[in-house]
Amino acid sequence: MDAPVPGVGLGGVLTVGRVLGYTGWAVMQVVRNFGTLGLRLNLLWFLAALPLLPAVGIPVAITVQQAASGFDDPQTPLFLALALVGATGAACLTAGPATLALVQSAARFVQGEEIGIADFWRALRHFWPLGWLVLFADLLLLYLLVFGFYFYLNSGQLALQALAFVALYLTLVWVGAQAYLFPLVVSHDVSPPHACVGAFVMALGRVGPSTAFVLVAAVAIGVSLAFVLPLMVVAPVTLALVGHRMTQDRFGGSLGEAPQAEPEHSRCDDR
Repeated sequence: MDAPVPGVGLGGVLTVGRVLGYTGWAVMQVVRNFGTLGLRLNLLWFLAALPLLPAVGIPVAITVQQAASGFDDPQTPLFLALALVGATGAACLTAGPATLALVQSAARFVQGEEIGIADFWRALRHFWPLGWLVLFADLLLLYLLVFGFYFYLNSGQLALQALAFVALYLTLVWVGAQAYLFPLVVSHDVSPPHACVGAFVMALGRVGPSTAFVLVAAVAIGVSLAFVLPLMVVAPVTLALVGHRMTQDRFGGSLGEAPQAEPEHSRCDDR
């Protein structure tokens, strides 16, 4: 049998303990279904999401480094902002749809469905350009919040510097909202603006669980930076599974129905 999923109930009763429980359950799913989750889905996500990152990121990094030497030029900040937005838009062309395809595949796995390679690529085509719009808006909001924090912190005025902590708090809330953003688009078929607003409100309404998700994501990224292999076989699909279960919990089910105590299937790849 698979590891049991912590009980969830109607009314969006989501706690820090449940988020940690979902994380343990998700890691167990990856371990027990390593071929499907650890290798297939993560590998497909990497193949689809990452090709444009070095092609876009390396030239932009070189440009930013060169421009930083002449930062006193009034046009430099605007140029850097345009370069960052342009590079983000290009990188999101594949990363956004691939992330939605990964989240949909994770949701289908939880429902007991078999996930094939063709299913992932079909979802990838289906979610373009919607995935691009979602991820692009997601990152732009993050950039604005980080810029607000930096601007207020270095304003030199005590009143404005106090706003820097507000901006930092909202930044952390938005990072926690990543647990809900993509599952909302996949499972509840909402538009990117509604998904952003809904995810932010959901994260703001449950600060503890949102903070727990941020810590889980930070640990996953930290381990991934230290060891490349866990990034390939654990982190992306684990976070997708956790986010799906958290969204289910808040809605009382992926389509407004009470989720089951555990997935319908109890299969493992080695059976």
